[in-house]
Amino acid sequence: MTARSRNNRSRGATSHIGVRVAHAAFGGMTALVWLLLVPLTDSPDTGHRTPAAAAASPAVAEWSAGSADIGPSPFPIGARPAVAVGAADAAPGDDESSATDLILPVAVAAVIAGFAAYSLVRRKRRAALRATTPAGTFEEHLPPLPDLHRRGHRLLVETDDCVRTAAEELRFAVARSGPAAAQPFTDALADARREVEAAFRLRQRLDDTTGTLPPDEERALLDEILARCTMAQRRLDIAAPAFDQFRALERDAVPALQSAEARFRELTGRTATAAATLAGLRERYAPDVVLPVTDHAEHAEDRLVFATAELNRARQFTYAGDPLTAAVHLRAAEGAIDQADVLVTGVERLAAELARAAGATKQGAPREGTYADPLDVLCREDRWLLPARSAVATTRDYVTTHRGAVGATARTRLTEAERYAAIAEAAALRGGPTGAEGADGAEGAGADGAEGAGADGVDSAEGAGADGAEGSGVDRAEGSGVGGGERADEAASPGGQSAGAGAAGQAADSGDGTAEEGAAREAAPPEDGTAGVGAAGQTAPTEDVTADEDAAMGAAPPEDGTAEEDATAFGDQTAAVETADVESARRAHSLAREAWRLAEQDVREYGEPYEGPVGDGMAGALLGGIILGDIQDDGRITPRGPACFGGTATRARRATSPG
Repeated sequence: MTARSRNNRSRGATSHIGVRVAHAAFGGMTALVWLLLVPLTDSPDTGHRTPAAAAASPAVAEWSAGSADIGPSPFPIGARPAVAVGAADAAPGDDESSATDLILPVAVAAVIAGFAAYSLVRRKRRAALRATTPAGTFEEHLPPLPDLHRRGHRLLVETDDCVRTAAEELRFAVARSGPAAAQPFTDALADARREVEAAFRLRQRLDDTTGTLPPDEERALLDEILARCTMAQRRLDIAAPAFDQFRALERDAVPALQSAEARFRELTGRTATAAATLAGLRERYAPDVVLPVTDHAEHAEDRLVFATAELNRARQFTYAGDPLTAAVHLRAAEGAIDQADVLVTGVERLAAELARAAGATKQGAPREGTYADPLDVLCREDRWLLPARSAVATTRDYVTTHRGAVGATARTRLTEAERYAAIAEAAALRGGPTGAEGADGAEGAGADGAEGAGADGVDSAEGAGADGAEGSGVDRAEGSGVGGGERADEAASPGGQSAGAGAAGQAADSGDGTAEEGAAREAAPPEDGTAGVGAAGQTAPTEDVTADEDAAMGAAPPEDGTAEEDATAFGDQTAAVETADVESARRAHSLAREAWRLAEQDVREYGEPYEGPVGDGMAGALLGGIILGDIQDDGRITPRGPACFGGTATRARRATSPG
């Protein structure tokens, strides 16, 4: 309590004492005046008369004279008996009048005393409440900490889903209209990402200090998590109406439908190639190496089955003149196509990373009777950068395509892994004195999916783009929306908003170095300070190797040893920077592996809550968060409709069942 508060309280206490004294004085004066009022107002003319006076009055004399015919009165006027009777009659009247006069003053005094007592009790209660500390007074109305934890987990998951969904749909918008036209929405997405990143960091702090934080500090951190998630959702909600006008799906869905169909056709061929690539990886490497992507080709096919049905429905309703329903089905198809791209790209990227790791370790093909794990060899050699890149990117893909089941803890670990990976990437970029080393840092940032989220918030494409601007512009969705790429770019270029890596060819090892040079150029901070190329709609220079060719080169198993020689040469060039900031890279690798295990456990617990037809892709769409659903009392999920750009208040605006 401050001195000012004590002075105010002293003055208040003094004033209350004065009021009580005034009340008591007023009551006493009122009672005294009332007691003195009767004697002061009595007079001989109006007072009580004695019997003698009454007998002497003219009326009595007249009565006596008039009654002479009856006979003389046995009691002469003025006789002693008359006086005696008069005195006896007068005494009771005087006593009764005095008692009546005292009733009202006593009642008034009692009322005043009761009022004073009530006021005193009430003031004592108020004084006791003032003496209680503000925290203690408000403690009864605060929600319990376990409730805040549960609410925080729920909001983190919802907000992260909103950011991921917004990034997916934004890539389609950018592919069609270009980055400049979509800049307001990429800014909104970047703002939301920053808020949810900060919320996840606070959640990680709570997890690291479980049981050691004071309750007040723990509550403050939880409140900030809730506030940041709310701000991120509100930022997307505010931008959602303008984004719908920008896409104009309800007015004319034909251009967007054509773009989605072109991308679908490109992914159909890549999915078949990814399945063959996976078969080759299983033969060449240890099972644990391929485990994170072992189901990617199958899940990609499932997403494409769902996209096929939704594209057909969208076209039918478009031709029938029902653009509103067509937009619902088109949005569902876009989400499935984007996730199929994530899954296929993950397989292609892992094949390229294993080839690079094998070259860096001089290992090549495994010996007879053994299985190779070149990434593990790098870890044992304390060269953690490439393994960390691979682990972070693989986990990010898994969370993105299974986000309908993944909880807050796995997402928190992934965000923290991305943060440490960004620190290691920045150190690698700063530590590379040669162009080759700088190219490795830039290429690696793209390979692990640090994918150029950069300032524009749109992740860059790996292998997207078989159909010109429509295809190549639809970039790979690696970002949690809490993307490590953005942090890596900001850390590497604090003075400018450079987008990190990104062009096609990140997954390949080009013999002539053209792709690596292009990646290095894109990783450098732009001269005008704007976000670098890597947004959807950007195509690689015609003289360079295209994205699809690069991905195929990196994914296909080497037959003549050329790819291995290139990987070996590339590994020699990058050996120096692989050791940059070892501790951050090791920490990123460990957190990413933990996040993957937690996410996989969440998916197992999720089970199969959809009881609809088998084989239509709806179960995978619900698992991937493409379709929103209502959870019933028995745990089953009823599909509602596609998720859209926006926060929790707007992302379900097209939530009418796409079936």
